[in-house]
Amino acid sequence: KAISFRQDTTLTSGDSTRNIMPNHEILSLFDKKQNATKTITTYYNKKADKVFFSNRKPDVWKSIAPDKEPVYSENEKEWLELVYKKFDSIPQWTAPVYQYTDSAKTIHGYNCKNVYVKNGKREYNVWYTEEMHYNWCFEDFRFLIPGTVIYIEYDNMPYLEFVSIEDLDYDKIPLKEKIVKEVLKRW
Repeated sequence: KAISFRQDTTLTSGDSTRNIMPNHEILSLFDKKQNATKTITTYYNKKADKVFFSNRKPDVWKSIAPDKEPVYSENEKEWLELVYKKFDSIPQWTAPVYQYTDSAKTIHGYNCKNVYVKNGKREYNVWYTEEMHYNWCFEDFRFLIPGTVIYIEYDNMPYLEFVSIEDLDYDKIPLKEKIVKEVLKRW
């Protein structure tokens, strides 16, 4: 299980919004064992010391099946059409293609295996380990890799690097401890 968060994004495109909702957080929860994700929008009221959850859309788990064509709700279809309005059409979906190799190397002390992944038009060189009980991923195609992704290259440049696992120190991240605890109750 993992939490990804983006701070002050969608609702803070203008200064006036930032002043109204300075503690707006969007969190994405990933559960690799269940192959599912859900997005939760929270607001922290410092004066009341309380976490509020957005009622814009339901906090429901959405199944992740990177090897199957996604089924979109009407709202998601409208959003995709808006995003791709400047293009002729919404890009055609294709399943990610995985090419496992016999290559192996040690990265950050972990014995890693190699797989090339073509996801849409992008190609990644991915190194992963099966030595951890922790199985992390933040992009759909990684759900199909049988281990923890340690390093990814894209266009021959570093794209992602797993450096370490450590206990969460709330003083080092911009996310409030109270928000994380409330969100975990909904997990």
